[in-house]
Order: sequence, then structure tokens, then C-alpha cells
Amino acid sequence: MKINRRVLIAASLIAIISISSVAYASVSNAPEVSKKVDKNMNIFRNFDVGIKVKVEEQLNVSKLLEKDLSIQTTTKGPQILIIHTHPQEEYAGDKKGSVLDVGDELERVLEENYKVSVLHYKDEKNTQASVVGAYERMEPIIEDILKENPSIQVIIDLQRDGAVEPSATLMNGKSTAKINVVSGLNIDQNIGTIGSSKTYSNPYIEDNLSFSAQMKCKSDELTPNLIPYVLVKPYRYNLHLVPKSLVVDIGNDNDTLEEAINAIQPFTEVLAEVLNLEKVTK
Repeated sequence: MKINRRVLIAASLIAIISISSVAYASVSNAPEVSKKVDKNMNIFRNFDVGIKVKVEEQLNVSKLLEKDLSIQTTTKGPQILIIHTHPQEEYAGDKKGSVLDVGDELERVLEENYKVSVLHYKDEKNTQASVVGAYERMEPIIEDILKENPSIQVIIDLQRDGAVEPSATLMNGKSTAKINVVSGLNIDQNIGTIGSSKTYSNPYIEDNLSFSAQMKCKSDELTPNLIPYVLVKPYRYNLHLVPKSLVVDIGNDNDTLEEAINAIQPFTEVLAEVLNLEKVTK
């Protein structure tokens, strides 16, 4: 059979390129790093239109994802604190319920399934208070709780979002509310640099962002679509009180209480992986 000389040359070049690519891959992590960077670019979403800040341009996101966030659970007293800066937030549907009910479920699932102690603070008297100044009202309350319980290493501020359409989607055969993780960047709007606010300081910004980013990425691995992204905003949100602090919006005002509660099991599984919690042997 007569072989076309041009075809033979082209085939040889392809072979050489292929061998070179394999050799390069064997001595370089470039393809993996590239893939990781692409993934990092989808972690954070800037919520404030007026603040054009990209976390990836100011911080090393790869280092945020590599940070060890394990907690010590053998200490006496609670290790995780659940609070609600907006305890008045309720869900849709005939079965009325609020973020307080969802917090109860989070406490129950954590303590039943993992070797961890949880303190759930429910300021039911504050349910009718204005949302204005809510974080300022909560700050001294949290400080007092931390003084009384120095064992606390994690704070989860469990809230509910406001939206036009329901967030719920089918997960594991159940209609389940999606979760937004919110991180504060402490930005002076005239400067635009993470941590530039002189009025409200936060020495734990990178720790907060590491916690948020790892929750998002572990969620992508275990339960895709549960946490679509990390919302970054210029504010502080009392995240300065403990390094491992998290603000989460579980569902919105168009989701039902049942849909919000359905999100707790997968959310807890993600949280347990990030904090390296030990499972209870049953």
C-alpha cells in the first residue's frame, strides 16, 4: 500500500507532540494547578455592584482552601455556637416556621451525628425588632456568650434570604432550599482593598474567607448546587469575633420551612468534613 508522504510527516509530528505532552505532565503540576485556579474563580460572587472587588486578585485562594479548619471537640463546653441576627425571618407555606426552627434542626443533627457540643442562642424577644442595627445589637450578646463559653470555636449565624423566586431544587429526592454563604470584606468603599475599613476592623478576614471557600468547594464535591457561591460584601457582620465564623442564608422567603430543614442534613455533612468532626458510632 502506498503511504502519502505528507500524511506520514503529520502523523510523526502528532506523535512527537503527544510524547512531549506526556513527559511534561509527568514532571509538572501545571494542568492540575490550572484546573484549580479555574475552580477558584467561581467561588466568590461580588454582591455589591458599586464595589468592584475580586477576592482572587487580592488573596491567594489556593492557600485559603488548604488551611486546616479542624476544631478541638474534647474540650469541656460547647464548641459550636448557632445564632440568628435576624430571628424574625420566617418561611413561606401553611406550616409557619422561622430560622429558629431551622437552627433547632441544625443543633439536633450535629449533636446526634457528630461528637460535638452545640449552643443554640434564640433571642425570641428580638423577633419583632427592626432589622436596622441588628448586628450592633448582637455583638455584645455574642461577646458575653464567648466570655461564658471560651470553648466555642465556631459561630454560625443562620439567616434566611429574601428573593423573588423560590430557591428550592430537588436533592436526594427531596425539595431542598439552596444555601448562600456570605462573607464580609471590611472594605473602605473609597479604597476597595480587603480589610481597609478603619471603622470596623477584623483580624480574621482570611480565616472567614477560608471557612466560606472550603464550605463552597466541599459542597460542590458532596452535594452540587447546595451552595451556589460565596457572596462577598463590604461589611463585617460580626465575623471578627471568632476566626471560624460563618453567615449562611438557608433558603429565602419563598421557600417553605420543610425545604429549609431538608437542607440541614447535606449542609451538616459538608460542615463536618470542613471542621473534621468525628461521627458518632451507632
